[in-house]
Amino acid sequence: MIKVCGALVMLICLYAFEESSDLVFIQGFLIGLVAYFSETIFLFAVEIPGKKDVRGAQSNHVKA
Repeated sequence: MIKVCGALVMLICLYAFEESSDLVFIQGFLIGLVAYFSETIFLFAVEIPGKKDVRGAQSNHVKA
């Protein structure tokens, strides 16, 4: 959901910057960019420990 909101903010700010050339909208675009990628980076960081546990469980299962 945060990814969708970030993309929406980026599109709105990009359009507003084209219309008014105000640098405040570039700042809003960058905030939307951070919101867009933060969800992806968070999900990637959460999944990494889970993958290590699965590999450890598989190797222990094979040894038993």
